Amino acid sequence: LYINQTDPDGTLAWLVQELQRAEEDEQYVHILSHIPPGDGECLESWARNYYKIVNRYSKTIQAQFYGHIHVDSFTVFYENMDDDSSTPTNVLYASPSVTTYTYLNPAFRIYELEPGINYRVADFHTYFLNLSKATTIDDEPRWELLYSAKVGV
Repeated sequence: LYINQTDPDGTLAWLVQELQRAEEDEQYVHILSHIPPGDGECLESWARNYYKIVNRYSKTIQAQFYGHIHVDSFTVFYENMDDDSSTPTNVLYASPSVTTYTYLNPAFRIYELEPGINYRVADFHTYFLNLSKATTIDDEPRWELLYSAKVGV
C-alpha cells in the first residue's frame, strides 16, 4: 500500500528542483534512469506526473535515457499525453541490453551528441552480438552494427 503514489520517495520533487535550477541558469540536461515511465513496474500516477514535468521542462531536457526493458525502443512525449497527434515535446531512448533473453541477442548503443551548449543527440549506433554465429567459447565476440539513427538521412 502506497500512501503517496505520486512521489513516494521525493524523487520528482528533487527532479523539479534540479530542472528549475538548470532552467534559471540556462543549462541543458539529460535524464538517465533505470525503469522508464509507462513500464508495468512504474507507478502509473508517478509516471503521469513525471510526464508532466518533462513537458514543463522540455526545452531544458535534451533527452532521456533508460534501461530495464532490455529492448531497443524509444518513446515520444507529446504536449498532451493522451493525444499523439499533439506537438512532440521530448524523446525517451530505451537502450537494448547485453543480457541475453529468449529471442534477444545482446546489444548496446553508442550515442553521439552535438558539441557545444545543448548536447542534443545527433546520432546513435546500435550494435549486437549474433549468438547464432558465436558458436564456441573460444570465438572472439563480433559486435555488428545493427543500425545508425542517421542511415538514409
